[in-house]
Amino acid sequence: MGIYKKGGSWYVDYRVGGRRLRERVGPSKKLAETVLGKRRTEVAEGRFLGRKAIKRVRFDEFAGEYLDKYTPPVLQKKYWNRE
Repeated sequence: MGIYKKGGSWYVDYRVGGRRLRERVGPSKKLAETVLGKRRTEVAEGRFLGRKAIKRVRFDEFAGEYLDKYTPPVLQKKYWNRE
């Protein structure tokens, strides 16, 4: 965990629940140190809420949705099974 500079911006690097998180802070090293301290405090107190919750989708659910949405009607099963 720490701070580092990449290009013209400072970044903070820390871990939450075993996951490595990095944030771009801006051009100020002092601000990056402040943000890192704040994140460490939030993690220690259990108040840290990640910015995005990643929704996990199983492949078979994704594949079915993709085929329904993006397959041309000529290639869909319902087209060939007409009677």
